[in-house]
Amino acid sequence: MDKKNSSAKKKPKRRFFSRQFETVFLVLIVLSAFSVVLFIVIDNIFPNNGGFTRNILFIKPNQDGDPTYFIAIDDIYPTSDNIPVDWILHGRGNLTVFNNNQSAVWSVNSYLNSDNVVKLYAIFIEPQVTISESTGPFYPTQTYKHNPIMLPFIKARPTQTGPTRFITILYPLNESQTLPTITTNAAQGVTYIGSNDLLFSQDSAASQNFDNFTTNAPLLFLRSDGENISSFIMKKGSHLSDQNRTYVSSQNTISINLEYQSSNISGMIWVSSPTQISLWVPDDPKQTIFNGENLSDSYNPATHMDTFTIVENGSIFISHDPVKSQPPPLPPPAEKPEPPTVKNGPPETYGPHPYLYFNETTLPTLRNQVLTQQPWQGWFAKIETNADSHLDDDISTVGSSTRFISALDLAFTGVMRLNMTYINKSKAFLLAMDDITDYSSHLERGSACGHYSVAFDMIYQNLTLAEQVEIANKLGNHTLPLLEKFDYLPRNNHIAIVASGLGLSGLVLEKNDWVSRAITGVDDYFATSFASDGGNYEGYSYAGFFLHTGLKFFNALKNLGGKNYFAEPKFISFINNTIYCLSPLMIIPLFEDSGTQAEIIEALLWSAAPIYPHAPLLSNYSQWIWEMRQLNDVLSYDGTYLESHEILSYYSGLVTRVCMYSMNITAVQPILDTTVVNRDSGLAFLRSDWNQDALYLSITCKSKSQYQYHAHYDENSFEIWAYGAWLATNPGYPGFGYGEYDYITSTEASNTLLLNEENQQQVNGDGFQEHFSSPTLDGVVASANSIYSSPGHFAMNNYFLGVLIFILTNLVAALIILIYLRRRAYKTNIVLLPAEEQKGVAAVRSKNLSLKIHLTLIFGLSLGIILSLVSFYLFVNPYVQVYVVGKHEEIMSLIPIIQIALLVLVIPGVLLILFFKFKMQNSLVRRIAIFSSNLKAPQIPPLKDTIKYSYLPQTLFLIIFIPIMIFLYVPLVNGVVNHIFTSGASLVDIENFMINTLNTFILLFALTLLLYLPFKIIGIYLGGRDISEKLRQPTSDSMLMLTASYLLTLTVFILVIFFLSLVLFYALNFLGISFIV
Repeated sequence: MDKKNSSAKKKPKRRFFSRQFETVFLVLIVLSAFSVVLFIVIDNIFPNNGGFTRNILFIKPNQDGDPTYFIAIDDIYPTSDNIPVDWILHGRGNLTVFNNNQSAVWSVNSYLNSDNVVKLYAIFIEPQVTISESTGPFYPTQTYKHNPIMLPFIKARPTQTGPTRFITILYPLNESQTLPTITTNAAQGVTYIGSNDLLFSQDSAASQNFDNFTTNAPLLFLRSDGENISSFIMKKGSHLSDQNRTYVSSQNTISINLEYQSSNISGMIWVSSPTQISLWVPDDPKQTIFNGENLSDSYNPATHMDTFTIVENGSIFISHDPVKSQPPPLPPPAEKPEPPTVKNGPPETYGPHPYLYFNETTLPTLRNQVLTQQPWQGWFAKIETNADSHLDDDISTVGSSTRFISALDLAFTGVMRLNMTYINKSKAFLLAMDDITDYSSHLERGSACGHYSVAFDMIYQNLTLAEQVEIANKLGNHTLPLLEKFDYLPRNNHIAIVASGLGLSGLVLEKNDWVSRAITGVDDYFATSFASDGGNYEGYSYAGFFLHTGLKFFNALKNLGGKNYFAEPKFISFINNTIYCLSPLMIIPLFEDSGTQAEIIEALLWSAAPIYPHAPLLSNYSQWIWEMRQLNDVLSYDGTYLESHEILSYYSGLVTRVCMYSMNITAVQPILDTTVVNRDSGLAFLRSDWNQDALYLSITCKSKSQYQYHAHYDENSFEIWAYGAWLATNPGYPGFGYGEYDYITSTEASNTLLLNEENQQQVNGDGFQEHFSSPTLDGVVASANSIYSSPGHFAMNNYFLGVLIFILTNLVAALIILIYLRRRAYKTNIVLLPAEEQKGVAAVRSKNLSLKIHLTLIFGLSLGIILSLVSFYLFVNPYVQVYVVGKHEEIMSLIPIIQIALLVLVIPGVLLILFFKFKMQNSLVRRIAIFSSNLKAPQIPPLKDTIKYSYLPQTLFLIIFIPIMIFLYVPLVNGVVNHIFTSGASLVDIENFMINTLNTFILLFALTLLLYLPFKIIGIYLGGRDISEKLRQPTSDSMLMLTASYLLTLTVFILVIFFLSLVLFYALNFLGISFIV
């Protein structure tokens, strides 16, 4: 009994770490573990895989008649050695992979002769690979969006991880040609191609001997004439020699391309610093020219070495023939237009109608051409046939798009035929335009307003005054929605098409303020979507899509003496760029959202006459290209996607074609460069000549810094044509959001690389670094060295790392506070309040209870105001309005219901979250109080009111901050919402855009935090003082308890929000969701 009593009286041994402390410590460990997991999740969702540089060599026929071919040399820069690499090529026709798994061949019929089977061999020289076969959808035009053509493609993966270079020979052959012998000495890194070409590759710049040659260059291609080198390209070396002579010797590493001809030597040299270079020259040089200027040099007759110093990249020309001592003439430069001679705005005066497409002076000539001369007569026959088909239409049953096209065809036919039957029917269509209130998009409304405006102008003189006023009012009201949405449209083809429709309405209604707005919109589009070299960042198809409406406005504006876009340098550059880009059968390359439709070729024809005074040669070339495209109508054997508009029974742009066409423009085959590199637009084109059976390769590598619409993750992808066959292609375009859209914008759908089985993470690389052209070979170097690294990765962006550091800092700070409090509790004993002081505690608790209702009301009111503002903003925001009205106008009537539903769902949800937050903080404070005071749980008074009391200052801050949020945060969120709803971006685009705007958000958040901290400190002080009164601990310790609970609660919520955000992005990526405009 005594032992039991003794045992019962024995005090338990005090533990430094109580169970409560161990529980909180476990929470810290779990949160730390989740932070590490978060790091891993971010690392996987936002990969960092590096990039690669692609060298394309276009090897021309040799003296033995071996055919032209290409070499693709890909230098890979992965972020780790074990990243798998997949080399992808999409070909057309039948695919055969050979047993050695080092080569594959596609066989496809030539468009020029369906009996001629053209082959494309892909031969992998380095490294050893395993080739897998697959198929992917091909959308040459949008008519294939529901039934794509499935094309075979390959993935070549090295048999061992860690290669840093791919070398692939791409050899096109027609039926009369044979593949030359290709042998490789892997030990020496040498490949022999036919009897004259040699390719050498090594990993580093070390001196190597092979086949009587010596070089220290990592990469070398040379062609010999049997005894001597006739041409070579050496990359990043300083020495090249054979057993007889030294060809190149330089102080520093250089890259050089030289061509030896009978009377001269020419080429390109690239240096990284001033360098002395010696070149082998067979005879005493009469002149050495570098970048067009004489170069000081010294020649040693004994060694035949010519020595000079250069300080920059440039072209070299050395003549050793006294007669032929000048470099070859440069190809004709792109034409530069004369400055426009007309004003840079709307017309100053308006004459009598008609005046948009023709006037009373030019009408008789046009009528004679239309009724008696070809090709106008043939085109007009189709217009008249279409007009006839709509003479008996019940207009109320005619669809929106058919209406405005029919109105214009009927008006033009009536004016040409002087037939009131057609004119009256066109008038009926114009009077019924207000029957249509809903269009599929603002783009269709813009096109409708343009057509209605031209039709109204044509028949204006045939209308009564009352009819003129009525149609003018209806057209104005029809156009007003375009004006209302104008400021909120994306600055891509949307703004340009809407601006063109608005401008045509402004011209016919003589509203110069509308015309000025339209000119501003078109100028914005040219500024943001057209490169200085004339390329269109959205792709050539979207340029054609815009110009189908835009050229109507340009033509009318010019005819009235307003701004002349046909004389603008950027428009002339666009014509020049488009001509250069075309394949041998006049097809645009399928980079970005592009298809084979003929709109862009039609734009060249419409522009040929207006640009003639400013760029006559380009006008001639444009006419020739349009005529060559017509030949495709009888060539195509496997579909209609290569044909012109003439194959169609009717084409909606015929009226504009008839009015803009000029017989005086002579078709001239282009005499232009065969190698063109457009650095700004990120496109390069290599071709053998301008004939239909030419060899042609196009490649993309953009370096645009601004946002790009309709972008694909296809940098360093290429297309190949040869002998009238389309051999290697990109995926085409099914229409935005249609078909397998997320696939066709992906890297796997293009002829480029996958790194670590991941797509490219950015739409812009580093652009073209080098290019050269010579009689033997042309070449281009395209760099995308970091394009496989997401802007969200730690290596590219430190914001996520900052979040993790913030979380870990919170955890460390909370841990330090807890250890400090526990050590104080271990050294001192906390005594419960005496009974006589309980009344004071009760008074404090009563005071807190009295505040409870007031705090809840204040916080609920402020939260309600914020949520109401957010919901109101979301559903009356002009960007969202444009998106919703443009896509689904019927949804607008549901907005009030959606608003109420949002508030009903969101407010309880947020209140529920806040309830759990209070519960969590209350629990944490109690546990901290327990192990920092040596009290048992039953001895701790309730602290819930204390927590609420501490939130009073920050609640007041929240109310004060609402106006600041409106003026500071809303514009930023506005930009994000605008981007999501109007840019037509893929999910990765939106991720990157949001990441790239974090700078502003971070600065604004820092400002908010500075304003918030004083309120939070006051709250902690008030709450800490209340805890101190209840537990009889120092106020400082109570404030530390509250601070630790805040830090832990904040950490939990940041982790939860961060994880939920990442899960959302990951789920959307996994589901392949895109935001569609």
